[in-house]
Amino acid sequence: PSKGFLGLAVVARRGAGPLSMRQVKAGMRLVADVERENNSAGLTMNWDAGPSDGRPRGPRRGGQTSSAADASARLKRVRALAGEPSWSLAWLACVEGATLRELKSRMALSQRAVGAALAHALEQLANAYER
Repeated sequence: PSKGFLGLAVVARRGAGPLSMRQVKAGMRLVADVERENNSAGLTMNWDAGPSDGRPRGPRRGGQTSSAADASARLKRVRALAGEPSWSLAWLACVEGATLRELKSRMALSQRAVGAALAHALEQLANAYER
């Protein structure tokens, strides 16, 4: 079993561990929004490259799809509402897949505090998503 967020999510599903299912869902929603934000129509080809003669063609607006733009705006809002410490811890655990040991060292937490700190960070995210 994983020794990071996914491992704790499995344990939470059984009704044990430091995380509630609400907190697990917030972490999974963070991951889904990050994936959605990074998804674009030009994923397999660089559609932003201009023509070799340098003349612009086609529509002037490019960039993200509407679902990617929505996810990007939601992530920005949630980050602001949750606060930087909670955001950083949740990002490391959920998006980067850091183990509890890595969280402990990178966030300067004690072994006893890491689970509670992650639970608190994910609770802040859950609250931010609900606002």
